[in-house]
Amino acid sequence: MKKFLFFLAFILVTSVTYAQTIINPKVGVNASRLSTDPKVGEVSGRIGYQIGLDARIGDRVFFQPGLFWFRQSTQLRTASQIDDTPTEELEDNLNRQGLQLLTQVGFNIVDGDGFKLRVNAGPAFSVITTVDENDFDLNKSDFKGANLTGNAGLGLDIFFLTLDYNYEFGFSDIFDNNTFSDTNFSDSPKLSRSTFNVGVKFEF
Repeated sequence: MKKFLFFLAFILVTSVTYAQTIINPKVGVNASRLSTDPKVGEVSGRIGYQIGLDARIGDRVFFQPGLFWFRQSTQLRTASQIDDTPTEELEDNLNRQGLQLLTQVGFNIVDGDGFKLRVNAGPAFSVITTVDENDFDLNKSDFKGANLTGNAGLGLDIFFLTLDYNYEFGFSDIFDNNTFSDTNFSDSPKLSRSTFNVGVKFEF
């Protein structure tokens, strides 16, 4: 077993060594929202931001791991119900910060020296590290500490400059404490997010 793992690691390192590698620091903005509105109230997207980097390992087909710190925000207005009458209306922003690890596979549709048009897709793993104080008294423990999402995107390389758009869709309820979710939502709210990044690339 050890010999097999060593051989597998050797093949991986050798492949990465001889493949083209691009390191791509990026910064950008995001807009996130929940998949469903509350039973009484509404939810809307807010602008957040992220900073990090990813790598492209390969040629026309490439592996694209990445790590980003993010701040995302959702505006939520909701109210409890007593005898079908909405009461105690609250409105505030749910601001969260965290880290996201992306593992994507991509393909260069156009593969020129000074211009590339590419697509990418794959899963992402996010960890929420902090939640800002809010009128709903929600904190980090009320959100799932880790979330698995799917990502699909489109990117451009214009010489050393890169532009990227990604759409992220959640697979599960973002709330860990079901009391808030069950009380205020008919369905389990899932997070969706659009990100826009600009960066510079370094080729090796």
